Amino acid sequence: MIVTFVSYGQNLIRGGIKLYIDISRKLREKYSEIDKINIINIGKCGYSAANIREALHISRLESDKISIRCLNAASDRFSKYDVVFGFNELIDNKSSRTFLFNLINRVKISDRLRVIDKYIKTTDIVHVSPWYLSYVPYIIDRSIRYGVRSYLFPFYHPFLFDAKFVKLSYYLNYFKLNLLGNYMFKVDGITVSTPFELKVFSPFNKRVYHVGEGVDLEFIRNINLDSNSNKLKSINRLNGLKVVYIGARSKGKRYDFLLRSIIDLYTKRKVKVHLLVAGPGPNPVNGERDIFVLENLLRRKGVLKDFGIISEKEKFELINKSDIAVMPSLYETIPLFFLESWAMSKPVIGPNIPSISSLIEQQGDGGFLYNFMDWRSLSNLIYYIYENRIDLEKVGKKGYLKVKLFYNLDKVSERLIKIYKGV
Repeated sequence: MIVTFVSYGQNLIRGGIKLYIDISRKLREKYSEIDKINIINIGKCGYSAANIREALHISRLESDKISIRCLNAASDRFSKYDVVFGFNELIDNKSSRTFLFNLINRVKISDRLRVIDKYIKTTDIVHVSPWYLSYVPYIIDRSIRYGVRSYLFPFYHPFLFDAKFVKLSYYLNYFKLNLLGNYMFKVDGITVSTPFELKVFSPFNKRVYHVGEGVDLEFIRNINLDSNSNKLKSINRLNGLKVVYIGARSKGKRYDFLLRSIIDLYTKRKVKVHLLVAGPGPNPVNGERDIFVLENLLRRKGVLKDFGIISEKEKFELINKSDIAVMPSLYETIPLFFLESWAMSKPVIGPNIPSISSLIEQQGDGGFLYNFMDWRSLSNLIYYIYENRIDLEKVGKKGYLKVKLFYNLDKVSERLIKIYKGV
């Protein structure tokens, strides 16, 4: 059986494409029925060799069984060519300064559909994320023409132009999916990540499966957390509530919400709190200068600990040393950061948007929810947890059970193989 995943992503080490890479590895490791997996990413795939090498290291890909092809999106005005990377030698390449190396092929953008067509002809199953809508009808039509089974894996993100209009954003997303028209009925099935999406997509197709997303528990268990990283040793000396945030430090992720909440807790409510952050810093060009100001205020007070870009091992060590994880972003279906924190038995805090609310059904169910409209709601929630000495270990264990029983890559791949085999 040959499976082809089609996704849209800007970086190999996060988002939907990262999920496909990890699922592909698990399918190939566990199921002999899978002969080969193709991953076609309509996007940049990340520019730096370091990102690519890190993605391959994390996913431990076997190039003869799993191939990745990057087709630059038509909207990318900087790229006139698509690229195919020679992943076979990438792992051994020591240079992190080379941006596009081991180049095998260059394809004109006008030939992109022809490339996709070639893959569909030679595959048994096509599984596509309908991010880039212009490609989906073509892929589904070609699948039907060639007798190939097709599945959709939609991520139901709100397209927020303003948090005040979040409900409208969800309706716009629904309208966007309706643009696919009868294509939603033509596919052999729809796989979804959350219970909320299961309700949303059921009217479109009788075969909607709650597959979920997941982390690699086996990989996480094998990380040696006893050997402290020099980078993180300073955490051991901190007293008080340790809140961790890992991700892009941007307004898009509503990181400024978290900063304002921590400032309120420390300066006005006198809560002994520390914010531990890791990930790409804010971009002043994108109008995020106020994030610099807020971060510097917390740095001067000794509240913010910035660890910058960290390795996979350091990431889990950082989560393990914290008390609670926060992800204020409204753009997440399931924040991978939540699953990683649950895998470490750490509780999480997230906004009460529909997808996350369907994972955390009530306060204390592996985590806590706050009103996404108001950063003071986040501040109030953390203050409540701190003042009432909520048993965070107990809450974190409930989150771990969610990952152990459902949201891990072994379970996700098991559900997918059953769908592919028609069991």
